[in-house]
Order: sequence, then structure tokens, then C-alpha cells
Amino acid sequence: MTSSVEASFLVNFAVDAALIGVVARANGCFCMRRVALGALIGALYALAVSQISARLAHPAVQLALAAPVALIVSGDPDPRRWGAVAFQLLCGALLLGGAGMLLPESLRAAVPLVLAAGLVAFSFLLSLRRKRLNGWEVTVFLSVQGRTAGFRALIDTGNRLREPVSGLPVLIAESALLKNLLVSDAGGAPPCRFIAYGALGGGGTVRCFHPDAVLIRRGDRLVRAPEVWVAVYPGRMPGPTRALAPPSFAIVHGNA
Repeated sequence: MTSSVEASFLVNFAVDAALIGVVARANGCFCMRRVALGALIGALYALAVSQISARLAHPAVQLALAAPVALIVSGDPDPRRWGAVAFQLLCGALLLGGAGMLLPESLRAAVPLVLAAGLVAFSFLLSLRRKRLNGWEVTVFLSVQGRTAGFRALIDTGNRLREPVSGLPVLIAESALLKNLLVSDAGGAPPCRFIAYGALGGGGTVRCFHPDAVLIRRGDRLVRAPEVWVAVYPGRMPGPTRALAPPSFAIVHGNA
């Protein structure tokens, strides 16, 4: 009996870890320790359902458990991030549970391990994709009137936004990344312009300023980047990306 309980616990841990790993990689928040902790909580919960009371499998209990587990896995208190992780974990758990119930009793013992192996393979593919995306990320340093700000930006080949007067390309960054440049105790905020943009979801205007200098980290040295204007994105961008660099940065970064 004891060995059966231990085996069930290990199988649940493996499946939970594989599922959580896929969700974490898909959301750009993969951390082995957080994945292991989330899987441990999930396996202990499954053990409690089977050994203490089946009533613990009530959807209300699962929803209550999903929030803290998602917070652990995402490592981000932003409701958009951990809410998305929680929703994906719940959907994944429901799909895996439903698939198991539809299978014959003779296959249910082996299926979890097969599903875990498939999820690990999928997580590996997501990891390769993430590494390719990281190859298009660049560390940018902006300077305005003696103040500097540094952050990671994704080189976006679809970013065709240009400042209309100068014709220069535009780097888009969240306002939180640029706070040190836009606000100062002694004043001296850079002059800004509003430029129009268009997108699939509509259009509008965005505040832009021209930095004194733009540098890109390339290896262990800083190199000057092509001249750009910087658009201040209000709030948080959708997804994990917080800044989008224009395609001209790819030449300096070595991706062209």
C-alpha cells in the first residue's frame, strides 16, 4: 500500500512538473526551483484528495490553490502575469484529467508517464524557441542630460514607426523603464513630441523624446547604436517584452 502511494505521488509530481514547466516556458518565467515547488504542492494536493477526502477535488478548492501556485511559478505579483499562468495551469490540468478519464482502465497507469514525457519534449522545444528570441534581445543604454537608463529590448523587425520630422526610427519602451530620464529632482526633462501610430487594434498618439546618446552592449563593450527617438509606452506592454528596438539595431547587434 505504501509503495503504491509513493508511486502515485511520484507520478503526479512528474506530470505536474512537466505541465508547470511548459506553462512557465510559454510565459517566459521558467525557474527550476519554482517549477519543482509548484509540482510538489500539486502532488501533495493529489495525495490529499486520494488519501484524505475526495471532496478536496471540488473546483472551488482547485481555484483557491491555483492562485498561490501561479504566483510561485510566475514569480511576478502582476495580476496579468500570474492570472495568465493560473488560467493555463487550470486548463492544462482539466485537459490531462479529462483525457485520463476517457482512457480504458488498463492504460491509465502508463498514460501519465507518456504525457509527462510529451510535455518535457514540448518544454524543450519552447526552450529552443526562447533561446532564438534571446538572440534578438539587446541591452540598451539611453542618456539624457547626464542621466542614464539601461534595459533589455527585443529587436522587432515589424517596428516601422518613425518620427515624422527627422524620419528616424523609434524605440518603444515602457514608461517605468524611462522614469529616470523623464523625471528629475532638478527638472530638465527632455522635450517631447507626440507622434501618430497605427496598429491592428487601432491607432493613437504616443509621447516621444530624442536621447542624447544610445549605446548597445555587445559582448563586454558598449557600442554606439543608430540614432533613434524613444516612444514612451504608458503602463505595461502585452506579454513579457518591455521594450521594442527598431530593425536598425540588428546590424549593430550582429543579427543581420
